[in-house]
Formats: sequence, C-alpha cells, structure tokens
Amino acid sequence: MKIEITGRGIYGAGGEEIALGSVFEVKDHPTAWAGRYRVVSDTKGKTAVTGDQKPEDPARAELEKHTVDELKKLADEEKVDLKAASAKGDMIDHILKARADKAKA
Repeated sequence: MKIEITGRGIYGAGGEEIALGSVFEVKDHPTAWAGRYRVVSDTKGKTAVTGDQKPEDPARAELEKHTVDELKKLADEEKVDLKAASAKGDMIDHILKARADKAKA
C-alpha cells in the first residue's frame, strides 16, 4: 500500500526526519506511526484489471497449458500452418482460428 506522511516525528534509517507529504510503498500499516500518515492507495487483496483482458476462453486456456513443442505437434496433427506464428500466443491464435474455420465449413 502507499502511504503519505502527514505528521512530524517519523525518522528514516539514517536518523533524518522524513518530510511531510512524502509518499512511499509499505507492506503493512506502520502501527508505530499511527496518526502521522494516511493511506493513499491499498491494493492488498485486490486484483489489477486492465482493459486488454479477454473473457476466459476454455479452448484457449487448455492450449495455454501446452509447451511450444506440444503445440507444434498438435498443429501438425490438425494440419494447421504455423509458418507465420513466431510465439506461443501466435501459435494458439492460429490453432483456434483453424478450428473455428473448420467448424464453419
């Protein structure tokens, strides 16, 4: 969590007083500093959410468990062209697209 120093009498390791308004990261509430700080942000027990997350796809989740070599073998078995796939995520995308195209046909 991030805290901001709001009161005097808090000293650093070198013995110097920490300036009012200083903000820094701590693991837990510094109980010895009670009344001389405020919590700026607390992420304890929370999960960060970003805008680029996709809903969980069971087929993708299953493929994520495989190694690159296993994905290559699976692609060969399913006759999926992986020439343009340079990373594991690309391989998974190609396999899923090929499966979707096959299901449409």
